[in-house]
Amino acid sequence: DAQWGIKKLISKGYDVYLATATDPINFSWKVEWLKHYFPFISSDNIIRINNKGLLHVDVMVDDCVDHLTANMVCYRILVDKPWNKNTYAEAYGMRRCNNWANIVQQVDEIYEFDKGLLGG
Repeated sequence: DAQWGIKKLISKGYDVYLATATDPINFSWKVEWLKHYFPFISSDNIIRINNKGLLHVDVMVDDCVDHLTANMVCYRILVDKPWNKNTYAEAYGMRRCNNWANIVQQVDEIYEFDKGLLGG
């Protein structure tokens, strides 16, 4: 449901970027794949970055614990997957979500709680 979830976040007025740590040689075909399946995301909003801790974002959604623990200055949502089941997300200040409806709900709750993120 990633397409639905990302469309929903965009329709609510959130700026959505896709950050990938893919190898540089794979980046061009990954962008083409993303443009095909996520045509509502501008190519300008697709970023290749190995160290996601360098991203200056309000909320970060990822299924890789290492990417989320590298960025301790934003709200973090861990997408529940078999490879991160043994991670205690709460111990790292992360919210664990198992579907996109829950991710959208958590993003809404974060922005409702921290109104300063939207300049309000």
